[in-house]
Amino acid sequence: MTRRRLLLLSLQLFLTVLPLSARLGDWTVYPAYKEATRNVVAGEWIYSLSSTNLFRYHPETEEVQLFSRQNGLSDSGISQIAYCRAEGCLVIVYTNANIDFLYDDGSVVNLPGLMNSQLTDKQVNNLAVEGSRAYIAMTQGVEVVNVADATLENFYAVGNVRSTAIYADRLYASVADSLVYGELQANLLDRSNWHTAATNLAGTNMVVFRNFLYLQGWGGGLFRIGRDNQWVLVNAQFLYYLNTDGSSYLLCGNASRVMQFDASERLTEWIQDNDFNEVTRTSGGTYWASRGLNGLQPYALDAAADTLAVHGSALSPDSPVHDYCYYMTYVGDTLLVAGGSLNYVGIDYEGTVMRYAGGSWYNFPDDDIARRANTNYLNITSVAQDPADVAHHFATAAGGGLFEYRDGRYVKCYNLDNSPLCAMVAGSRYHVRTDGLNYDPWGNLWIINNQVDTVLRAMRPDGSWKEFYDESIAMFPTCERTLFDSSGRLWVTSRRETAYSDDGLYCLDLNGTFENRDDDRSRFRASATNEDGTACEFTGTSSVVEDKSGRIWFGTATGPYLIEQPDEWFADDFTVTQVKVPRNDGTNYADYLLSGVAINAIAVDALDRKWFGTAEDGVFVTSPDGVTTVHHFTTENSPLPSNVVYSLAVNESTGVVMIGTDRGIVAYEAGTAADAVSISGDQIRVYPNPVRPGYYGRITVSGLPESADIKITRTGGQVVAAGTAVGGVFTWDGRDRAGRRVPSGVYFVMASTADGKEGAAAKITIVR
Repeated sequence: MTRRRLLLLSLQLFLTVLPLSARLGDWTVYPAYKEATRNVVAGEWIYSLSSTNLFRYHPETEEVQLFSRQNGLSDSGISQIAYCRAEGCLVIVYTNANIDFLYDDGSVVNLPGLMNSQLTDKQVNNLAVEGSRAYIAMTQGVEVVNVADATLENFYAVGNVRSTAIYADRLYASVADSLVYGELQANLLDRSNWHTAATNLAGTNMVVFRNFLYLQGWGGGLFRIGRDNQWVLVNAQFLYYLNTDGSSYLLCGNASRVMQFDASERLTEWIQDNDFNEVTRTSGGTYWASRGLNGLQPYALDAAADTLAVHGSALSPDSPVHDYCYYMTYVGDTLLVAGGSLNYVGIDYEGTVMRYAGGSWYNFPDDDIARRANTNYLNITSVAQDPADVAHHFATAAGGGLFEYRDGRYVKCYNLDNSPLCAMVAGSRYHVRTDGLNYDPWGNLWIINNQVDTVLRAMRPDGSWKEFYDESIAMFPTCERTLFDSSGRLWVTSRRETAYSDDGLYCLDLNGTFENRDDDRSRFRASATNEDGTACEFTGTSSVVEDKSGRIWFGTATGPYLIEQPDEWFADDFTVTQVKVPRNDGTNYADYLLSGVAINAIAVDALDRKWFGTAEDGVFVTSPDGVTTVHHFTTENSPLPSNVVYSLAVNESTGVVMIGTDRGIVAYEAGTAADAVSISGDQIRVYPNPVRPGYYGRITVSGLPESADIKITRTGGQVVAAGTAVGGVFTWDGRDRAGRRVPSGVYFVMASTADGKEGAAAKITIVR
């Protein structure tokens, strides 16, 4: 078959992503490449699977290539990798069962069939390659992939398969507590053609080395199986990894030893404490260890010491430490990221605090914080920078209290032992649930202390504390986001309703005085009527922001709401606004903005456009009034790694909008106020271009100043369409003024600023 290969950008990198000149509409992805979990030797390259992302290294040229959806991969969140020597490609299987073939020349072929199949459970447990076929072990069976043709060949429903291997012309599968096999010449779609090779023998991984099948035991140990299916226990050690090149070596090991079988199947064992997740070996004798957060490290055999010794520098590309970004905020040009969340599904995200500034990432090290603080260091929920000291930071956690850092290193933990912070479980420092860090105009650090009597507290600059008890939110369990608006009012979101709490929005007006509580006023609302007199429930309130006009926007599980006059929040006759979007279908009807769409995050960019990050629909960008949708970014039309958006943050000075998803961070060049009044041909982007046969969607022109005048012309200068850019974007349906689809040809986008002083052009090629 003719392969459709997407040529990857050859990123000539030396352990960092070199910054490019950013233009309006540009995307930049920031996958985490720090935690090396697996590596594969593939000809001249070493591939490293790190934090579900991929890079490769060429030892001779010292070239590093980073891979992502931005430069050719079809998806994000890699589960398994294995090299197919017969076809010269790396087989990549994603967590959603999507498949890519990454060839040695950097091209990619995608095979989405398994992802789009009718399987009810698509969890991938293991991947093995033999010849030109890949065998994917899944919870419902084995998928056989023909790599040469990039096709799905067969699916064998033999149960929950942990690992597979081809040995003695048989397909072996580790299923439950048994090892089963089928003859390759038999019809393996027929369950009766599968036989039991061994009972009470199951493995997380299997490889064929020389004349035997080796199995990494589920409960520990290395087993060797012969052609007669007789098995022996070779080594009783619990193993972390098992791999081989098939003929020269077999490597396995754990945290205290590395074991190698040579071509004669003789065992050499090196006793050494290590942090290896995987060890492979090149033909030149260099050993490559995936060392978690210590990167991909080369080793060489030190015969005198009878151990593996470090041989060169570890590879650890500049990147986030994890793809965790539940909370993000900008302080000037510095992005701060907190990686965890206050969740109720048992997910424990490693303690993650990150800073991005000057084109580089700094990841606050763990520093054995859990032991030093004698509490959990998990699920960091928010982070704040001291306005009086850029090297001083604080972070909250879903159960560990308040953590303090100096120069990016842990200093102290505040909990029930040394502060007014309280625990939801009496006396347990593991249940001090905190969130919502924010500095007020007077330099006091505010913090949410969830599921206790006093939810709001503040630490003064001198380290003393003040409590703000309010019966209306007492014992609330899931208050998360806070905002100090331009008038000094504090807004707090409540995401979850329980038997003793409501979801909704709370506002505290200090009346310009921090110490005096007598003049404060506050109100919590779980609902209100809108401008049409319709009752609105603020279910799952998740986010709150202030726009350039001083209006307050907040997001809920049923869409966004607008508070036109924030002072009216306290009035008994308060009404909330749901922005109406005209249908433009010849009627006078309109729909509420994003009604029914679950909103996780809201941001306001430099041009006052509204950004809505959703729970499953990507990102919507609207005009300042919310009436016009300027963009709708999804995984289908952008480098977004996922449509699940957790957080948004805007850099006012550069116009960059950071988007945090459940699979990592991306940035979009949205533009600054200066970009709204200038125009350049280098900034104009047209998508799709060329417009190919069968495309009936709208053609988008971005990178335009606000309210730019647009004309679409033929090569002879005849105008076929015209209009005005909204939010820096103009869309065209590919039709002329009479409503007819324009024929094949070259068309020009003629753009000029609203005052007519500047102009630029771009070209569109249409093929019918």
